[in-house]
Amino acid sequence: MKHYLKQAKDEGVNWQTALIEDTETEIKLLIRAAVFGAWTWAVLNRKITELVGKAVDEIEIAELKERARVSLLAFATIAYRAFVAAMAGVNVKILPQVVKYTERGDKSAERVIRRAYRSDYFDTAQPLNEYAKDYMKKVHSALDELAMSTAKDDYSSRVSLRNISEMSVRWEEKQKARQKLIDDGEDIVWISTHANCSVRCQKYQGRLYSMSGQSGVIDGIKYEPLTNATDVFYTTKSGKTYKNGCISGYNCRHYLIPYRKGNRPFEVPADVVEKQRKINRTQRAMERGVRDARLVAELSIGEDAQKAKKVAAARYKRYREYCKRNNVAYYPSRVQIWDSDVLADVWQESQAIDEGRKSRMKI
Repeated sequence: MKHYLKQAKDEGVNWQTALIEDTETEIKLLIRAAVFGAWTWAVLNRKITELVGKAVDEIEIAELKERARVSLLAFATIAYRAFVAAMAGVNVKILPQVVKYTERGDKSAERVIRRAYRSDYFDTAQPLNEYAKDYMKKVHSALDELAMSTAKDDYSSRVSLRNISEMSVRWEEKQKARQKLIDDGEDIVWISTHANCSVRCQKYQGRLYSMSGQSGVIDGIKYEPLTNATDVFYTTKSGKTYKNGCISGYNCRHYLIPYRKGNRPFEVPADVVEKQRKINRTQRAMERGVRDARLVAELSIGEDAQKAKKVAAARYKRYREYCKRNNVAYYPSRVQIWDSDVLADVWQESQAIDEGRKSRMKI
């Protein structure tokens, strides 16, 4: 198991989702290495297949294993084609020299760039400084698009593989907890309450249910089938259906509490729920912002990479300050681009494959 998964487990974070996110990042880095290093598709495809195979082998949930395998391999193909298209017309052989020229005005780099074209090109077609500016703009744009791409479980919807992983893992955990309650002879249960619950779950939390599907009254309190809360479905345009109810849905943190006479989950006032929900939404958005900036920094080159690192650091600082100001926990593992040392590994592999090639850029 990779070294960072222990951190995710220690923080109570879903390590299988962290593994999938990390694999997506490694796929993007391999795609960049392939295009910059002029690998053949066969070489890239072999490496991605090996990478995905190793990651999927670590996933514990059988259904998620297969969905992750299919989705990640499809994502690799789609992302590769998009990146190749975005880089169309870019002479990657002179990329290191263009970076040096645009950032430092390097004269030796300028000579290499000029030799790559006919002698009068930059006198008659386009001035060199404009060429270099347009060249880097196209490269940065392509890298940004690659950084922001994400694997989907269903490419006709907005449901990401990451979300599917969250749902699968939480559902697996809750099924085990539910089975334990059944094994212990329990049937009537409360759905727990928490202040920052989603709109989806708000009407179900703090109510009494029967796991066996019964309806009735106990100690003056009405109960209904638990499936009324859990079996809520969402269907994509392509017809794929997901269970997205309370307990069963994406990112749901509710749990079941065995009924005992006199016990009842605390009631959360509606205004408190709304306030905490806004805080929770802001946290998740800030976490995505930090991850996005860090991923852009991983994939960018030259000064753009340094700028993105500064943006990520500033966003992470604001995220921590926001959490502290609102008395909620923050989790470093939720904003981490996990295996950043993969950059060095990818570069070593690209050198081994492309040994003897000239004008190679370290990534």
